[in-house]
Amino acid sequence: MKIALVSPLGAERFFEFGLFEDIESRLHRHLCFLMEEMEWMPNLGLLSIAACLPGDIEIEYIDEEYLSPEERAAFPDRADFDLVAMSLINAQASRGYELADLFRSRGIPVALGGIHPTACPEEALQHADYILLGEGEEIFPQFVNDFISGLPKNIYRSEKMVDLTVLPPPRFDLMKPYIDKFNRYPVQATRGCPRRCDFCFIHELYGPIHRHKTVEQVINEIKIIKEMVDDPFISFADENMFINRKFGKELIRELIPLNIVWEGYCDISIARDPELLDLLRKSGCATMLIGLESLDAESLSSLNIWKGKQVENYRESVKTIQDHGIGVTGLFIVGFDGDDHSVFRRIKKFADETQLFDIEVSSLCPFPGTKFWDRMESEGRILTRNWDRFTWIHVNFRTSKMTPDEVLEGLLWLFREMTDIEVLKRRTGHFHEVFKRHFKKLGIAPKKVEHKAGLPF
Repeated sequence: MKIALVSPLGAERFFEFGLFEDIESRLHRHLCFLMEEMEWMPNLGLLSIAACLPGDIEIEYIDEEYLSPEERAAFPDRADFDLVAMSLINAQASRGYELADLFRSRGIPVALGGIHPTACPEEALQHADYILLGEGEEIFPQFVNDFISGLPKNIYRSEKMVDLTVLPPPRFDLMKPYIDKFNRYPVQATRGCPRRCDFCFIHELYGPIHRHKTVEQVINEIKIIKEMVDDPFISFADENMFINRKFGKELIRELIPLNIVWEGYCDISIARDPELLDLLRKSGCATMLIGLESLDAESLSSLNIWKGKQVENYRESVKTIQDHGIGVTGLFIVGFDGDDHSVFRRIKKFADETQLFDIEVSSLCPFPGTKFWDRMESEGRILTRNWDRFTWIHVNFRTSKMTPDEVLEGLLWLFREMTDIEVLKRRTGHFHEVFKRHFKKLGIAPKKVEHKAGLPF
């Protein structure tokens, strides 16, 4: 039996048929990081469920983002698969459905899983023979066994949280056809987040209970990657890596002898743990991506009370973390009901004054399955169900104080401002060695460009 595990176009990795075609022409002259220098990594979810299948099943991993145009056009016509399974985020749904319809029209059964089918099962079932809802490590092998036996069900739903401590390492070997195209290699040590932010689907998928693999499992996965790649940049895919501080410190201690460079996601509370910050620096952590979201405490409190209470300490916390040699990548969201045109200037001012290592800004998006989606839908504020536009830059609901076009223009202006190479050099000056090591390991040589950005307001 042969199964194709497919990650369709639309994973926001900026290829010509993805998000970047909408904005590249408006930004190209201002970018110091070109398309090949964006984040490129495999679909960890598909590699993980592949590892849970019996060894006698032939598996092919197909990632459309990394196929040539000729390969992309040809692979839907292949007839050597007994089953096609796809994992879809919201922005991949349209392309995923298109592929599913093509394969099914030729008699090849299709199974769909991932965030989008879990949030929109009735819609997904219109384009699939089978849908898998929730975490896949247990239900996917059960489905495949039923499929082979000739008694598959149309819907499989994860009824309990997966025990991460018994999972085998992901099938990293399946990424070999694309391995030279990646500049990051994902590892997941934990799942679950108790913060329950209204706009986030993660706690709907993984639940609020923070779970983790064993330290030995995680170290083994990194060693497998190191056997395949020289000096890999490891990107931890955990939603909030240090909720369990005891486990987090145990893991970081074991990273130190591996001599890797890595990044991960966490919340701002790590600033209050000097022991953890020391360990992060020693372990090769280049940056922690921290969800600051907003500089307005009232906006944050409306979505998550805990986060709203952290805003007043943002500046001090960023300084504390970066003084330990750990770059802070501040993750911001615009489009809250309290946001007006000044939000873009305020974010830039904060980034300049705190010398953030890096910054990522996105529009607030009402993803299906979240409480925020439910509220926007009940208020009649959802503008589109075109899943291609459920990205970090498109505005999909009626904001209170700006039009969607004004949000977009503000985001583009801020992106131009914050990616100017001189701004980056100035902002990262006080921990320049961390900055140089980060880009040296990634093999990136930022290009100096003429800066011509201007305010749109």
